[in-house]
Amino acid sequence: MAELIEAGKVQVLFNKVFTLEEVTEAHRQIGTWHVRGRLVLDLKK
Repeated sequence: MAELIEAGKVQVLFNKVFTLEEVTEAHRQIGTWHVRGRLVLDLKK
């Protein structure tokens, strides 16, 4: 899969990266069904 992404044959759409403190907002957005792309939870920040 990584090779396809690097070759530009597959595109991954990211909507937003959330911090752990923003997990409630991320969960709320998932529940609206109006999200285009992936929501990412960054546990390192």
